[in-house]
Order: sequence, then C-alpha cells, then structure tokens
Amino acid sequence: GEDLGKPDAYSDDRVFIYLHSGNDERQKEERKLDALQKSGHPVIKIDLNNKLALGAEFFRWELATATAGRIINVNPFNEPNVSESKKNTGELLKEWKNKGDFGDGDPVISQNDISIFYKTGADWAPRGRSLSAFLNSFIKLAVSPDYLALLAYFSQSQRRQKLLQSIRIKLRNKLKVATTVGYGPRYMHSTGQLHKGGPDKGVFIMFTYEAENELPIPERDYGFATLQRAQALGDFRSLNDKNRRVIRVHLGKNVEQSLRKINESIK
Repeated sequence: GEDLGKPDAYSDDRVFIYLHSGNDERQKEERKLDALQKSGHPVIKIDLNNKLALGAEFFRWELATATAGRIINVNPFNEPNVSESKKNTGELLKEWKNKGDFGDGDPVISQNDISIFYKTGADWAPRGRSLSAFLNSFIKLAVSPDYLALLAYFSQSQRRQKLLQSIRIKLRNKLKVATTVGYGPRYMHSTGQLHKGGPDKGVFIMFTYEAENELPIPERDYGFATLQRAQALGDFRSLNDKNRRVIRVHLGKNVEQSLRKINESIK
C-alpha cells in the first residue's frame, strides 16, 4: 500500500518489482519507475499477458520468498518464534484470569492520552521525556539497511489506514529506510518470523488501544478484545526477550486522534 516516492526517498537497499497487466495508469507509474532506474535503483518489470499468468507469479514469489529466507537464515517452512508468541499469549491469559489484568506495568511516558512502554534497561533505549523527543530519538535507531515496522493492534478502517500510511511515508522520507505496516495478530503469519527469528535489522512500533466493545468468545472467560490485547503483549514480550528495538504505543480510546498526534510529533 506504499506509494512510490522520488528517487531520493530511498537508500541503496531496495529492489523495485513492477507487475502489470493492461494499460490503465501505466504511463504514470512507469515514469516514476524510470526515474528510479535512472538514479541507479534496481527495477524489475514483469508484464502479465493475461489473468492466467497470475498463477505463475504465485509460484515465482513463493520460490523467491523461500530463497530469500534461506539467505537471511529464516526458515521459510517453519515459524518457531510465532509459536513462542502464542505460548506467551496463553501465559498472559492465565495471568489475566488469576489477577484480573495483564500486569503490563506503568508507562515510561504518558502524554495526551498516549502511553509508551519499552524495556528501559535495553542498551538501545532512547532518550527524551516528552512524547515528541522520545519518538524522534527512537526512530533514529533505524539506519539503512534496517527496516521500520508499524504493528497495529486495532481494527482496520479506511481513515486509520490512511493515517498509518501517512506516518509510514513520513518515516520513509525522513530515514530513507524500508517500512512495513501490519495488522496484528495476522502479520505474525507473514512477517512475524522475520521480526523475531531473522537478522536484528528491525525497529518496531507496536500500537495498542483501549477497546470499548468486548465481544464474547463461546466457552471462554475472556472476549475478543482481551484476546487481542494478550496477543499484542505476547508478541511484545517475545520481541523484548530477543532484545529487539521495540516500543509499544498505547493509543487510548480515540485511535485516530492519537495517530494524528503521533504523526505531528515526528519532526
């Protein structure tokens, strides 16, 4: 979902792949790609002759993913660290059942209904007491060939997606690093193993919120909102156990308002 930027928005750690079928808006996209190619960025163009050719592309990228995984020592056919996050989720739900809460501690920074949690004793721990100072200190940890991942544990909507993409583009243009946006817990089955089992090249901003509706789960003592919070905290615990550079930004009840404040805080 990331729009193409100008050549100077990228470092030399990107490969651009252009899949296309038909002629709609082709000239506009190809002009951007040509500018990237002329600036020295590798660009691969793949024209699909018809819709049936999509099957071949599935195979091509399955093979490419497996190959890339092997090169960076991520097993593309197993996800042990995803299982680890699930184990953490189960343990957290037991804690919640016994104590009535998750015991996730006090935030290090709390401002404008936004609270930030992170491992204060980590050797990468950023500085800054205000929300803006802290966030700008933290994002500077991402230096090419690092990537910066936004992990959203809240329900997706068009307005929220637009705000996340705005933050993402701002970070990409400022830091020149690769960015990803994923909604939890589903991203754990696509990029989760890379985050925890891959090279220590990720910088992670996890977003959680205060759910207002607790939909019940049959034959369980907890509902879906509680389950989602446990999944977020379980993944957060797993990332922290591996000393990954990760913060959890709790957005409170008004997700969109808090996302706008986050965007404004990034200078």
